Amino acid sequence: MTRRTLLKLGAAAALTAALPASLAEPPVEVEERSLGIRRRMLVITDPHIHARPRRDLVRIAEAVKPDITVIAGDLWDQWTLRFQAVLDTMEGLRRASRWLVAVPGNHEWSAYKAGLINYREAVEALESLGALYLRDDKVSLSGLLVAGVEWRWKPQRYEEPLKSLGEADVLVAHTPDVFPHTPSRIPVVLAGHTHGGQICLPGARSIATNSSYGYTWGLYAENGRVMLLSRGAGEMTPPRVFCRRQVHVVS
Repeated sequence: MTRRTLLKLGAAAALTAALPASLAEPPVEVEERSLGIRRRMLVITDPHIHARPRRDLVRIAEAVKPDITVIAGDLWDQWTLRFQAVLDTMEGLRRASRWLVAVPGNHEWSAYKAGLINYREAVEALESLGALYLRDDKVSLSGLLVAGVEWRWKPQRYEEPLKSLGEADVLVAHTPDVFPHTPSRIPVVLAGHTHGGQICLPGARSIATNSSYGYTWGLYAENGRVMLLSRGAGEMTPPRVFCRRQVHVVS
């Protein structure tokens, strides 16, 4: 890590710590969706936790009382200088939920490659709290099969691990670009990554996306499968424009 990068990270952390909570964490929209999952699920994507725990997300979980809380990637990033803030947030979410499931996004790996946060040690710390961290794996939660995939930089590379996973009721992935490669035996996909475009026109109308297939946010249906794509609960670098932070309550 260069001295210039270190100075930028330190300045960002100091600024975040100095901001009032109302400015540091903008409001999060909670949207409910019925997808036939048979469980009450809180879906959080892209929280991008930096210097402070996300108490707002914990309060939402405490109010929702979900069976399962899902974190669909980018739990931390290159601006995360206090990993304890991530652990405190996850501990709060774990207490508020029966199960806590997470998958990695691109920024967990980017932070590791930058020499900032050791990916494997971070995952071990989360699992010690009781989180189920899924990387090309699946778990049965009282009969509901929830699968999760590791982050991949090219969408086509999801095809092989998805074949190996077999059947599942729900697939959790960071990127929506997994959707065209998801077999019909997995009917529901939950994803994030796009932030809805982050800079939008009024009405959260996206003007750009980092999805290779043009997904922005919302509900998509293809060949008998559905994907719920969230605008996400945070961002690495503000601001958001006409693209409010968002989590979902799914059942």
